[in-house]
Amino acid sequence: MTSPEPTASEVDGATSPVPQPPLTFYWDFFGPRAEPTALHFKKHLDEFLLLNSLLGCETGVSSDGPGHLAAFCRAPSAAQDAIARALRPRRAL
Repeated sequence: MTSPEPTASEVDGATSPVPQPPLTFYWDFFGPRAEPTALHFKKHLDEFLLLNSLLGCETGVSSDGPGHLAAFCRAPSAAQDAIARALRPRRAL
């Protein structure tokens, strides 16, 4: 019985890239207009994702307390660079 031929990555010691876990980007809004502003931003965020064919993203809004609302986008690794460059989120977790 013969062993299978080694793959190219096994020969040169290269490893396949490990996919990054999803990253959640946030755009924070504060004050009495935080809610309508965050909801409006989310609408444009959804449009951006559709226009740029960025698949696998989940969007929504969340709050850390009174007077604060954040639009968010949970993005797979394939979409993270495009979102970060174009939309410049305030924070990412």
